[in-house]
Amino acid sequence: MKILFATFLLFFSYLTYCQPSYQIADTSKQWNTLAAGVGVCAVVGYENTYSNKLFGDTIINNRRYFKLFKSTDSLQLYWEQIGFLREDPINKLVYFRSGENEGLIYNFNLSIGDSIYINNFYMGFLDALLICNSIDSVNINGTYKKRYYLSE
Repeated sequence: MKILFATFLLFFSYLTYCQPSYQIADTSKQWNTLAAGVGVCAVVGYENTYSNKLFGDTIINNRRYFKLFKSTDSLQLYWEQIGFLREDPINKLVYFRSGENEGLIYNFNLSIGDSIYINNFYMGFLDALLICNSIDSVNINGTYKKRYYLSE
């Protein structure tokens, strides 16, 4: 199912919203993720919502990582560690690490025409080359957020 979902997304343009700054790692915040996929020619549907939260940090290979946990129950009583997040504040990059694998999941330093190589173990995407087609801003609750349009 992950391969079907990844393939579906790779054939369509990506639209992502970012925060006003690049900082993701904040242990006081929590976010929800909706994972969904659709099959082509066959009736296939997949949808799941889960919550993410950072609990503490650790050092791996002399780098600071935040421990990333996920909860799939609606009451958020049970949390399981799914990996680690690491920020590179100088280059405005965020990485996800699972086991020995680490991949880029955010780049807050893109310009129009830039290409970005994604190896996102967090969502199960492997080896995706994306191009930044345009950048604009959108007003969300009185604050302008940068919006990147990415395509394969």
